Amino acid sequence: MLDNDFDVAYRKLLDAAQSEPDNGQAWLRLADFLSDESSSPHLALRAYREAASLLPDHDLRLSIGSTMADIGDYANACELIQEYINDGPDAIGYCMLGSVHYDAEMYVEAGVALRHAIDCDPQYDEAYYLLGEIERKGGRDNVAIDFYRQAIDLDDTDTRYWEGLGTSLLHNPETVEEGVEALEVSLRCNPDNVWARCLLGNGLWRSGKLLEAKATFETVVRECPEEPAFGVALQQFLNANPQMH
Repeated sequence: MLDNDFDVAYRKLLDAAQSEPDNGQAWLRLADFLSDESSSPHLALRAYREAASLLPDHDLRLSIGSTMADIGDYANACELIQEYINDGPDAIGYCMLGSVHYDAEMYVEAGVALRHAIDCDPQYDEAYYLLGEIERKGGRDNVAIDFYRQAIDLDDTDTRYWEGLGTSLLHNPETVEEGVEALEVSLRCNPDNVWARCLLGNGLWRSGKLLEAKATFETVVRECPEEPAFGVALQQFLNANPQMH
């Protein structure tokens, strides 16, 4: 959302909450908006806490825990999510706990929680995806690929699942072409996924399609000039292929 659009929407929701300070639903709408935008987690956390105090019949512990994690308060986030799980284990709670452990780089604990999520619901695709991420970070791409494929079998529309699969496939010279195809699907799921597009540039480079690779790198640099990693990727490509200048 553009900054001006965000400001207008935020001000409207904030005014509604402040004009009716005892209206828990108004605070919840504000909190959900701020959480979805992922730009103001501290404000979202305050709004969620206000909503929770006014809506005792709404269990907002997962929303509050997730927002705590967004601001880096992993310990308190895990404690609150675990409290939710203790009151009634389910795949949502365990997967969120696994996600927070993953963000905190506690990969063993994350894996345990994610497997509990699958035990609760074998169809919970997000858990398989996150297990794939853990395995890829550990350099176990073959295992990661299996988890990504399981996630895709359950939901083939999530750009992250195809991006993860494509990334792991690119690490093996024998599966680079398949990795390129997975990243192309990722972009069809979400054309705005610039990270998948940059990875696609790497895949095209590795498969010898230099003109397409250059065009892809130039596109991500043009779309996100503020992200230095994309400029670095383009420069590395040009340094390795001086004929492409």
